[in-house]
Amino acid sequence: MLALWQAINPNVWVTRGSAEDGTWAIAANSSVDATSSLAPFWNGPQSYWTSAEATKFTNLGYTYPEFVGLNLGDVNGVRAAIGAKVNQLYGSATVKAQAAPPPAPAHVSANLATPAAPAHPAAPAAPAHAAAPAASAPTPPHVASAPPAPAQHHSVAPPSGAQTVLSAIGATISTEGARLYDWVARIQTKKYELGGSFSVVIFIGDFPEDPRQWRTSRAYVGAHHAFVNSNASRCENCRNQQEIVSEGFVHLDEWLAAHSGLGSFEPHVVEPYLKQNLHWRIQKGGSSS
Repeated sequence: MLALWQAINPNVWVTRGSAEDGTWAIAANSSVDATSSLAPFWNGPQSYWTSAEATKFTNLGYTYPEFVGLNLGDVNGVRAAIGAKVNQLYGSATVKAQAAPPPAPAHVSANLATPAAPAHPAAPAAPAHAAAPAASAPTPPHVASAPPAPAQHHSVAPPSGAQTVLSAIGATISTEGARLYDWVARIQTKKYELGGSFSVVIFIGDFPEDPRQWRTSRAYVGAHHAFVNSNASRCENCRNQQEIVSEGFVHLDEWLAAHSGLGSFEPHVVEPYLKQNLHWRIQKGGSSS
């Protein structure tokens, strides 16, 4: 992944900065840059590798499938080829989803104005320890809900004062003269608030109450994961980052194209749908007895 990113951003690498807490080989608060030694990785009897020496993976004797056959001396050519490959592998969901959207069902326009009552009984209320859904309006009947079962994983609401922010945003993308909208859930958290690793799980529509069934539910879209030191009080770097707000994104386009039946990614169609159907939960790492 780093090699792909580097090929697209050939003039960006390591910038000078502080070592902060340092390591066993680098003094705390010392200045480090691309020429700093990367101990304990030796490149000779008496010297270590540096970031500057590791800019080309070919120097390390290997390559990646995406680079086979490319003239690595042609920076612009490599950038164009790898950019196209990245879009093919990872970035084409928006374009594919909107290339030929299915026609909107007859009930969609009515649902957007006045939500229809669900065809099945409402799902059980979320447990008190779960985070509140983004909206409480009824969910369209085409999104199924699995039966509840005893939870085996922590599912918690953020503690008082926790900075957990969720919003759905649409970015305009221009491709071949067409205007496309890229819909994502933007998640902002203070990662040390819960005292351990956790995930912010995103759903559209009804979802199971049992966390074990979340990721196999039709309503599951994706998750933002925070890997957190569970003993942050003994980590000076962790304590220094207590108030830092981290950010992540969960892309919604593919799910919307496959399951919403909206037939359009235009804001006036998608925004009311997401306000009614977008939900989230926080799931802590580990399991409860």
